[in-house]
Amino acid sequence: MAGSNGFSALLSLLVVLSCIIVGQSFKALLAESRQGNLVAGGLGSVVFAFTLTAISNLKMANAGPSAKCGLFECGVALFFGVLSSASIHRISITICVLFSVVLLFFLTGISHKRYDPSGDLSATTAGGGGKKRNDGFSSIGDNVDNILFDLAEDSTTIEQKRNGEDCSSDAFCARSPLSPPCLKCDFPADCSLGAPISVNCTLSEIVCEEMKNCSTNELSLHRTTCRAKSNVICAGRRTFFKNVRCHWTSGHSWSKALFLSITLGGFGVDRFYLGHWKSAIGKLFSFGGLGVWTLLDIVLIAIGYIQPADESLYI
Repeated sequence: MAGSNGFSALLSLLVVLSCIIVGQSFKALLAESRQGNLVAGGLGSVVFAFTLTAISNLKMANAGPSAKCGLFECGVALFFGVLSSASIHRISITICVLFSVVLLFFLTGISHKRYDPSGDLSATTAGGGGKKRNDGFSSIGDNVDNILFDLAEDSTTIEQKRNGEDCSSDAFCARSPLSPPCLKCDFPADCSLGAPISVNCTLSEIVCEEMKNCSTNELSLHRTTCRAKSNVICAGRRTFFKNVRCHWTSGHSWSKALFLSITLGGFGVDRFYLGHWKSAIGKLFSFGGLGVWTLLDIVLIAIGYIQPADESLYI
């Protein structure tokens, strides 16, 4: 998934670069007429949309599919879109902003339909006769009432989902063990749309406490307490210890580091922010390696190669 997101981000950046090159190549022609100003504003909005797409894919490649773009990322993308339009004509700025707002509305709708996990799990896909591939548990949202046993959620579960609770957490599954996110099901490779299918589902038999106060790097192990669930019969102890990986963060934001690298990278601010102060001093006094070091750091931070100096994870 990370590779796919990285490739999508690269394609988006190539589209952004192409739009900027086209705009600058026909700058004189676009600036002399109203139609040209309209086209320049449209190019700026395309730069905004694909810059935001690139940032979103890079965040998902680094932080997983649950990462989302917020107001800060939208502001960065809009800055580049407005900048590309302003370099042609000032009237194009207004057009770029208007088009960008419209594009943001549609992008938000597309993202909500594709990634929002809070949809009603009891909905089934209408239609029939066609073929649909089920690759994993994510398909249960469309075919949940085709399963032979009842997976319907009660009102408490739905309310918890609306409040933003992680429905796949151990605490949630301990209270609602038959909820779809708590089950591991083996789906067939192919099935008919609308036709009932029989699948084998198993419940997790233990619940482990999540450690949030560990202070070591991500590759080290930390001991936590695990307990067998109430519906499991144990021959031995129901409570035991287990070593789990410790994922921790010191508050460094990937999007902020990338923004600092793009805007103030020539002064080494990005490396100062991440705690690499020795190389940051060298970057500062070399003026970003005359631009070469700055460009390299932008790419390395974007792909997640440069991490915080304390080996913590980005937020």
